[in-house]
Amino acid sequence: MTKLKEQVFHKIPQSQLSKIHPHFLTEEIYQKLESKFQNVSTQELSIATIESLRFLYLCAQAEGSLFFPGNQLIDDIWHLFVTETEFYQSLCKKFGSTGIIHHTGIKYKDYLKTQSYQDTHEEQLSWLASYVLNFGEIQKDSYEQLNLAQALALRFEVDLKGLNDIANTLIQANLELQSQKEKFSDVIQDIAPHFIELDRSRKHLKSAFTRVMSSDWSTKQLGPEHLEKLFYVSPCLAFTIWQHSAALERLHENTVWIEKNKSLYEELKSATKTLGLGITHIVKETSPLNGEKTESGYTVNGTIPWITGVGLFDLFVIGFRSSTSQRSTNVVAIVTSEDLHKAIQSQDQLELSVYSASMTYSLELNNLVISQDQVLSETLVGEPTRKTASAIKIPELGIAMRCLDECRKKSLSSEAQLALVRIAAEISNLKEKSKDTSVDLVELCFRRDEAIRDALRLLTLVSKGSSINKNSIVSLLVQQSLLVDIFVQSGALLNRKTKSLG
Repeated sequence: MTKLKEQVFHKIPQSQLSKIHPHFLTEEIYQKLESKFQNVSTQELSIATIESLRFLYLCAQAEGSLFFPGNQLIDDIWHLFVTETEFYQSLCKKFGSTGIIHHTGIKYKDYLKTQSYQDTHEEQLSWLASYVLNFGEIQKDSYEQLNLAQALALRFEVDLKGLNDIANTLIQANLELQSQKEKFSDVIQDIAPHFIELDRSRKHLKSAFTRVMSSDWSTKQLGPEHLEKLFYVSPCLAFTIWQHSAALERLHENTVWIEKNKSLYEELKSATKTLGLGITHIVKETSPLNGEKTESGYTVNGTIPWITGVGLFDLFVIGFRSSTSQRSTNVVAIVTSEDLHKAIQSQDQLELSVYSASMTYSLELNNLVISQDQVLSETLVGEPTRKTASAIKIPELGIAMRCLDECRKKSLSSEAQLALVRIAAEISNLKEKSKDTSVDLVELCFRRDEAIRDALRLLTLVSKGSSINKNSIVSLLVQQSLLVDIFVQSGALLNRKTKSLG
């Protein structure tokens, strides 16, 4: 009898082994599969094993928005994986999931109650197109185990060939749609009503992130006006996208790296690929992330305490410290999301009361290998670093502008109207000052946060009791502004705010 391992991976094309690799399943797991399913033919078991892996791969990309498409055998194999806790955690990580892919026993009829018929229909067509795009056309032996594929064929009154034709048509239509960039203003208008979901749902944030990053602004450059509008719509989304902009600014003057990576740099500028940031920890006296110098670069171990967009960004700019008996150096390098995931020893999602969908984590890394070509800068600790003045200074004013527009929807007293006019005038004044390259940035940010605070307080006062409803826009704006006001701050600004209270 052909061994299960050989049977499984003989059927997967070499071009797909980067997604589903033989080493993803251990010898112990193969033995348990063969032992548990002795009454199932090797042929049938190998197909079911392949499909269970394919399902988990797509789940990792869809962040839990995919209903199980297989038969009972595939489900039983999935359950076997889940019971092998250490193996399953490793498997989810290898597929690029930001956490454990949870096994749910929810029945299909109950799942249908959780969303509209249209959402379910679109999700199922998305699965069909994603399956064919990633794994090729559905084969007969797989089709016989994929209940969802059979249900779709029945719904559309087609055979297997017709179903694959539908999938290929969807793929082609999506490629054509992607080549036609949406207008940034249209995307903003479309996602604006989903304020609450953008803060709390990874699925909604990831979808909005993709649409914004592929809209027509990317043919130019993400500017203050774009981020201001994003903060107006969703501070959580804006905060996440700003990471890309801030990381990209760190590349602009690195002419050596740009010369060696022209193609990648153009992809990053156009947002065809996206860039995250994890470097704030290296300003501390003792760095939690450290690299050992090697002949070809560095081997990095330790913790990145705060990094946003894990599972969103294609690449990350990270910082670490490398020390010898003679000196300590702060090193900044660029790494791919894939390499970062491979090195993750453990990960903890930061329990932010807001921005919970931003995929912000503390990551413990083990033996992250970085070549010298990936290094962007090496600076001795204590030496002054050259800082490029950012063109984007205070886009968070979008929060204040949203508050004032919410106030305008209400019946205002004459005193409230006067307060609104004063705050609006201050916002306009600050936006004008932000264009001055010689402006005191600490003072500018201090006044920005005062304007946001005043706008929020006015909105809270005119909203009265509804402002304490946890699902209200007022409540969420208040909480999100605290992250801007307290946590994402320079030391100098925090000192300025503390002194103002004395």
